[in-house]
Amino acid sequence: MAVLDRDFLYDYHTSFFKEQWSQGKLDKIIRAIGQYAASYKIEAIVFIHGELHYVTAEIRQLLTAIKDYFENHDIAVHRYQFSDLRSFYGESRAKRRTLMQTLADRFPELRLAHRKELVNHKKYYTKLFEAIAGALIHTEHCLS
Repeated sequence: MAVLDRDFLYDYHTSFFKEQWSQGKLDKIIRAIGQYAASYKIEAIVFIHGELHYVTAEIRQLLTAIKDYFENHDIAVHRYQFSDLRSFYGESRAKRRTLMQTLADRFPELRLAHRKELVNHKKYYTKLFEAIAGALIHTEHCLS
């Protein structure tokens, strides 16, 4: 999760929900995002996902629950695919690595997470960088 206002990165972190998929897990995720949104008075939620044919039933269920929850709280929900983040990685074959480098250059506070991710085999921070890129893409769309 990441909180941005134009080019200022207020907060960023990862959250793991390791238990098997269930309604309880879904509710826990929605509560966590809801608390985060309330803490920062979020105006929009941006969700990044893979290509539509790769999105699992569980992710579709999560997207629907997020949309329903936040629309009831007058917070817009926007979805982007990873391919929409192309401005961060261009034609590079190492898309995620290039995206992380681009963001670490733009936000110096991300350099440590970037360095850790380069040696991490479980890709702990990748989704964090994608969340930040998604928020930036959404901001650019709103300002143009």
